[in-house]
Amino acid sequence: MRSSAWRRITLESLTRIYRTPRVLDERIHLKQYGDKPLRQLSVIDLGHEEPTLLLTNDLRTSPARLITRYARRMLIENGIAEAIHFFHLDALSSMVGLKVDFDLQITLMASSLYRHWADRLAEPYRRAMAKKIFTDLLDVGEP
Repeated sequence: MRSSAWRRITLESLTRIYRTPRVLDERIHLKQYGDKPLRQLSVIDLGHEEPTLLLTNDLRTSPARLITRYARRMLIENGIAEAIHFFHLDALSSMVGLKVDFDLQITLMASSLYRHWADRLAEPYRRAMAKKIFTDLLDVGEP
């Protein structure tokens, strides 16, 4: 692939560190998807070693908007993964629905408190997951 096919774009979010990635926007066809075209965005310079690949049937939205939308989705998915792994959200069970609701509410509050606290910590911890903050700063158990 020639390097001139890559375009530099600017992402809308003002808080992103990597705001000007390069994108290769291509139309592709998958045999299993029928005759409909798909759009493949290859994205580099997002702070990852490997390129990010996005596959969508949205042929109209600008690359910057699509990348921002998927980045937001990833933040939500990472939050859910953290709730499951660190807070054991998948282990909530009770015969009484109210108890599960209460457990979920307490878990969400704990997650929010970790995020609130992390915003006030030094840079390595501002974007850290709750497990890293707990392990590095709060876990005073035996080594």
